[in-house]
Amino acid sequence: MSVVKAFFVGDHTDGPNWGGRAQSLALASLLRERFVISGSVPGSRVVGGGPIVHTLYPHAIGESVFYRRKQAVWLNWLARLQDIFGARDFVSGDPAESAETILKYSGRFEALGALRRQVEEADVVVLNGEGSGIFGTPYRRDLFFYLAMAELGLRLERPVFFVNTIFSDSPRTGRNLESLARAEAVLSRCTDVHVRDPYSLRYAGETMPSIRCRHVPDALFTWFDRVQDPRLRPPEVGDFAVPYPEEEWRWFGRLDFSRPYVCVGGSSRAAEEPRRAQLSFRKMVDAMDALGLPVVLVETCRGDAFLRDVVAETGAAFVPRNCPIWMGTAILTNARLLVSGRFHPTILASLGGTPSIFLEAHSHKMRSLQESLGYEDEPVFSTFPDDAEVGRIVARSRQMLDAAEVLRPRVLAAARQRAEEAGRTASILWKSLSPVEVPRVPTESSRSAP
Repeated sequence: MSVVKAFFVGDHTDGPNWGGRAQSLALASLLRERFVISGSVPGSRVVGGGPIVHTLYPHAIGESVFYRRKQAVWLNWLARLQDIFGARDFVSGDPAESAETILKYSGRFEALGALRRQVEEADVVVLNGEGSGIFGTPYRRDLFFYLAMAELGLRLERPVFFVNTIFSDSPRTGRNLESLARAEAVLSRCTDVHVRDPYSLRYAGETMPSIRCRHVPDALFTWFDRVQDPRLRPPEVGDFAVPYPEEEWRWFGRLDFSRPYVCVGGSSRAAEEPRRAQLSFRKMVDAMDALGLPVVLVETCRGDAFLRDVVAETGAAFVPRNCPIWMGTAILTNARLLVSGRFHPTILASLGGTPSIFLEAHSHKMRSLQESLGYEDEPVFSTFPDDAEVGRIVARSRQMLDAAEVLRPRVLAAARQRAEEAGRTASILWKSLSPVEVPRVPTESSRSAP
């Protein structure tokens, strides 16, 4: 009997980001309960090196000029000259135009041809929207790559699912109405749209009423049962957590997981102003000495690289972003407290009951996560706290540490409930398919265990 093949768009399992890796692994595992993943593409992070059409120079040179134009004035002049002759990225702010470009140039550029072939070889297209659905200015390239792939799937008559996504305005630039309208034009034709948080569901209902949208918690919550294994603990000698190629003496000898510790991570908002974040986090880490517990800085994403400078200035312990994902999970779930503006690392921490202090991000995601995890009337602190707010962060941290016996079971209970809801993802997608769309069912042998 035939199986139903899914093309997985937005697979970040090979990326330098704990959240992207973990969430992609979790979502892929859920999909395999009902589908066979016939192919995957990581999204704009890799495809971002993909075709620039109408280059003035030989294509390899022209593409390099296009993407490196900000590195030097002379490169920008060369790029602007290309622009005059029509050079452009295959991803634009119009998903219909992008899909047309893929179809038109799929025979000329291997990267575009591969995208088209993988859609044609699949029965359904599943897009992992993750944290990309922010309608700011300028438009987000990763979001519009996903929308382009959705449009391509629709034109090639494949059912399209847009799942595990956020929808939000940008706190910095406000709402991009043109991007929002173009997204709705695509999403309204998808078979199903799943948002990962309650704020996004309300946002979709208010701004894109024509789409079929439901709230299904983030796929990463489904790691809950795995995390309950008592063997999932970091090594007491923390040097074992330092990954290749970070095996340098400057990181050794700092990590000690044999005693209680507090984790501090970055945020997407901090990544936008790393120098300012470095100064703020240095003050915060210094002030947290008053808690009497060692502070471990966790670089869960490339955008948190500023934490390396904080380590150099404070001498705090440090876990690099290349840390194996299960090691990172063990570190977060066994911490006494996490201070972070990162969505998925905070979910990972919650799976072990670790309470969190929430820092602001570049969307509503941390406030919405508070609602999902049952944090009532809990503040979201500034990523760039002044001295007064640093004091409030430390005071709230002390209160949470003192209330651990009450807080940890509460966080665990909320995470368990979200895990049960997220675990229905594949069944929901399967039931959304009509017999006319995909008249096939997977065999038992085709199903892969998570």
